Amino acid sequence: MRQRRRSKPYLPNGWPQLCPPAGAVFFLAFRGGKASSMPKYFFHTHGLQPSEDDRGEVLPDDEAAWHEATLVAGEIFKDIDGKFRPEQEWCLEVTDAQRKPLYAIRINSKQIK
Repeated sequence: MRQRRRSKPYLPNGWPQLCPPAGAVFFLAFRGGKASSMPKYFFHTHGLQPSEDDRGEVLPDDEAAWHEATLVAGEIFKDIDGKFRPEQEWCLEVTDAQRKPLYAIRINSKQIK
């Protein structure tokens, strides 16, 4: 499967763009003189071209993870190029650092006769 291209990081105005150390679940961002931790989210696909995300993405909050999920889903699904058939299902699942599911984007197809 082609490596998915990540969008530019979604960070609210005033947040510096920091790169977390490899394998870090949380890292500190400084805003207004205080440190705050930012959670890591994972984006897994199921169905056609399944893939488990083992790297994850550090994002400010759940809303940013949803935004990233919509961008990633569009990128991945457009690469399916005619391989998606009737009666198939595809899903992008977003989980938190503890692998608890937060969101799912599902695409189902059905032939209507």
